[in-house]
Amino acid sequence: MSGFLRHWLTQNRQSVLHAFILSLLVVGLSACSSMPDWFSSPGPEVDEEFSMPSFVEPNPGLPVRLERVWRQSLAGSPDRSMVHPYRFVVAENQIYLGTFEGNVLRLDADTTDLRWKAELGASISCGVALDEKHLYVGTREGEMLALDRNSGALVWRQQFTTSIVSAPAVSRNPGLVIFLTLDNHTRALNSATGEPVWSHNTLIEPLVAMGGSTPQIDDDRVYVGYSSGEVFGLELESGKALWNSSLAQLGGRREVDLLQDVDADLVMAPRRLFAVNHQGALTAFFPSNGVSIWQESGSGVANTPLVHGEVLYLSDLDGYVRAMSVDDGTQLWKTQVSDGVLTSPVMFGETLLVADNRERFISLDPASGRVVGLSKLGEPVYASPVVSNNRLYLWTNEGSLIRYDQ
Repeated sequence: MSGFLRHWLTQNRQSVLHAFILSLLVVGLSACSSMPDWFSSPGPEVDEEFSMPSFVEPNPGLPVRLERVWRQSLAGSPDRSMVHPYRFVVAENQIYLGTFEGNVLRLDADTTDLRWKAELGASISCGVALDEKHLYVGTREGEMLALDRNSGALVWRQQFTTSIVSAPAVSRNPGLVIFLTLDNHTRALNSATGEPVWSHNTLIEPLVAMGGSTPQIDDDRVYVGYSSGEVFGLELESGKALWNSSLAQLGGRREVDLLQDVDADLVMAPRRLFAVNHQGALTAFFPSNGVSIWQESGSGVANTPLVHGEVLYLSDLDGYVRAMSVDDGTQLWKTQVSDGVLTSPVMFGETLLVADNRERFISLDPASGRVVGLSKLGEPVYASPVVSNNRLYLWTNEGSLIRYDQ
């Protein structure tokens, strides 16, 4: 799920559950970099059944046992209504990321030396993607751009009528860059020229949470999730729909219950495709035909799950980290670790790690869910940690990048 949406829902949960976006049409700002001003207005009181229980912070008595190698300030600190784009990439010992000011940076993972900086002049939607030659990034103003990976120079740009609402995905054969726009379209562009190749769409939703899941590419298919709660399997070369299914849940008394968006990234695993929507409805599909294998209705908005071996790990808006069986969805354990917004979990070595916007960095035993370490970062985190080459990177919402080694 986008860092923006998790951030806003947690900060305003008590005041807006009844007043949430009642009159919205599909307009507005990027999900992953900013929030509209009208989100800050107070709403009516919330029914007692929706009030949050008291939270006791875990106290393992030990910090997270990782070595912090460096901490580099790379960008300014946005106000409380903004977040930095959540998706950054580490490849070949280089780090590529975007900032809420509209800059794209490349820096060395060993020395933190800045290799180049591209100023786009527009807010970045969600994050960046790479192939061998280019870096791809979309903006809130509806542009998809390709930059030269080595120099940061502009290669091409393509304008659309609505905001880019997902980080792009890149296919190398054929060479495509694929992403979602606010009008519920999946767009595929030629990665070398930026020329449109195909598009796929479903119905425009009258009520949306601004954001979109990054398309997932697997061999000759691409899987996408829409704000309607629908998940599609598409033919990669043509965009032809091969199957579709819906995670939408009917009912509920609140306007927020109408939101069915698939904002968390879809997750691939052997013979499984996992999707979760705004309501926390988690479904495992056969990716070949879209047939549901099992379903689980969670409480709160869930982040992008992590599949590790035979276990699926996920975090939710209520501050819980859960472990479930990949095969049938059986819950193995559930631990509350936060009263804030959690990142998606990552596995680093033999430890499960998650951070939050309350400046916590938490390690758990993946077998039992027991909290084994907790460190205070001094800065909030919305972007999920990235593990690459036996290193872990945290991108904070104060604009700091932190590298940890085991």
